[in-house]
Amino acid sequence: MNVDAFGAALALPLRDAAARTVLSMLSVVTKPKIDRLSFLEGQPPAQEIRREVCACFAASIYGECIARGEPHKLAAAKVESVCQRAFPDESAPTATEIGFYIAIAVPVDELAGRVATLLGCEQDLPLLRAAVGSCRSTFGERVALSHERIR
Repeated sequence: MNVDAFGAALALPLRDAAARTVLSMLSVVTKPKIDRLSFLEGQPPAQEIRREVCACFAASIYGECIARGEPHKLAAAKVESVCQRAFPDESAPTATEIGFYIAIAVPVDELAGRVATLLGCEQDLPLLRAAVGSCRSTFGERVALSHERIR
């Protein structure tokens, strides 16, 4: 498989999925004192949440590769290629951040919990889980299609 072509094919979908996820999560939060516009301006904790989302979704690329029987090195190379293309300005999640989500049994729950803590809206955890789960599922379908198209 052409790792570079795979990276090019999934770079924009990863960015799009991350943006959709952040916006979806912000839309379900019921806490009245959240300045949603500040996220678009890059104010804290926007960058931290974006990195968490990107790490979780990059881990899903790895998981899909492994589920298809690909070796660890190829799966890691694909994730690296996607992240390098999606975040050429070095704002990509680190291997450690991605590895954290790879090692988690239910990454969607972990991501939702981390975001709930960062936003101080733990009461909205079920809503955040649903928002993340829906976006991650859609991204997972895109990853599977990319595997089929690029061999």
